[in-house]
Formats: sequence, structure tokens, C-alpha cells
Amino acid sequence: DLSPRMLERARSRGTYDDLVCAELMDYLARAAGRFDLMVAADVLIYFGDLQPLFAGAARALQPGGLLAVSVERSDGPKYQVLRSGRFAHTRAYVYQAAQPAFDVCCEEQAMIRLEATVPVAGMLYVLQRR
Repeated sequence: DLSPRMLERARSRGTYDDLVCAELMDYLARAAGRFDLMVAADVLIYFGDLQPLFAGAARALQPGGLLAVSVERSDGPKYQVLRSGRFAHTRAYVYQAAQPAFDVCCEEQAMIRLEATVPVAGMLYVLQRR
């Protein structure tokens, strides 16, 4: 996370082995081959262009490693900024952005969060690094 305060809250729960204060792309650049599984729940909403993120995740994953992500669903262009300031992505664009390094193992429609008590429509994807 970028926020030391959020990390302090997480640390107080006592459930995490490791917490890191870093910008995601910088962290991924330093984590080559470190992971066999990565989960990015409600993270991609902060990225428009997913290609650099997927490329960084591919470098950080071992071959055959899995990347599980959620996205806010869009029926518009590849991706768009919503009134909330968050990004939404189309299914076709997620596939396109993942294609150079990943195969899509599965996908599922889901409510990814509540926003002011209103369910937000999204998609869950599990990608496997080639």
C-alpha cells in the first residue's frame, strides 16, 4: 500500500506476514520471479492502461504462476474513468492487455464492492503466466 496509516491498520489485525509501503509498479520491478500467486482485489480500478501492470506482474510471477484480479465492468471503450475517479475496463480489453504474457483461466461476473450501499458490477479473472 502507499499509505503508512492503512498499513498500520492492517498490522494491528495481526493477520499478515509482510506489509510493504511502496508504489505497485516500483515494487513489481524489484520482485522478479518472487511469486507463484498474486491477488489484486479492487486494485485495477486505479489503472487505466493495464498493459504495464500485467507486464510487471508477469515479471514478478514464476512461470505458471497465477494472477487473480477484479475489475469494474465497462461496456464502453477499452477503459474509461468513471465519476468516482476510478477506472472501468471491458472484457475484451482485459483479454487484450493480458495476452502477451497470460492465458485467462477463468472469469466470473461479481459484485466487487459496495459503494454507498450500492453494489458495483465487476468481473473476476484468474490469469496464468505462460
